[in-house]
Amino acid sequence: MLVPAYSTFKKEVFDKLSEKERNVLFFWSLFEPSSWEEGEAPDFTPNFLRGRKRVLRILKRKSSAYRKYIKKDKKFDKKFIWNELLTNYLLTAQLEDDIKKNKLRGILYKNLRKIIFPDLLLKKGLEKIPIEIKGLVACSSLKERVKDEVIKNIEKNNRQKGKKFNKFLLLFLFPLCLKDNHFRINQLVEGYYVYEDLINYKTRIKNNVLCQCISEKYEQQFSMNCLSKRILKVIYNC
Repeated sequence: MLVPAYSTFKKEVFDKLSEKERNVLFFWSLFEPSSWEEGEAPDFTPNFLRGRKRVLRILKRKSSAYRKYIKKDKKFDKKFIWNELLTNYLLTAQLEDDIKKNKLRGILYKNLRKIIFPDLLLKKGLEKIPIEIKGLVACSSLKERVKDEVIKNIEKNNRQKGKKFNKFLLLFLFPLCLKDNHFRINQLVEGYYVYEDLINYKTRIKNNVLCQCISEKYEQQFSMNCLSKRILKVIYNC
């Protein structure tokens, strides 16, 4: 069963949410609990059962379409909450609102129900700027993931006639876990900007890496709203 289209989500859910509620959904969407299905989740991770209940409660309260889908599909959370779709829907909606609010020229391509590379594609005039999102809790294999999931896909895309990327934006998003010192973590992730050099060396295209911590309890510095503004600053220099 397919989840509701992005247009339904935007109208029935996103547009009705407070900034704090949007941030709660975004925070929980960045995890991938299936990574620990065969064993116990690390002690530092939050309670995914509580997160699932909170996300579903918000979706059901705001949207009749989502109430129907959640009731009919017991795997809805795996297909939507923790399968990149909720992350992509939310960030697309936030960017669209901010582009409109700031009277900028830009269109986001919305083939969002398929898991494809890149996660988002923003067209600014004649430019097409791919945006790839990585929600990170543990980073032990990050170098391999960047090579396999980012660099190889850029190279594969650029071998296709008429589809070459000239720019690229990679997001490393860190959902803040239990007892994290938010400001200390934010300082530590600055080191991940070295991946700009790695991607540039391997692909020879202009790229930017943005690192952002996201907290469940709304804090402007660690919010999806702040992330959207940073993305537009990189893309539009605004």
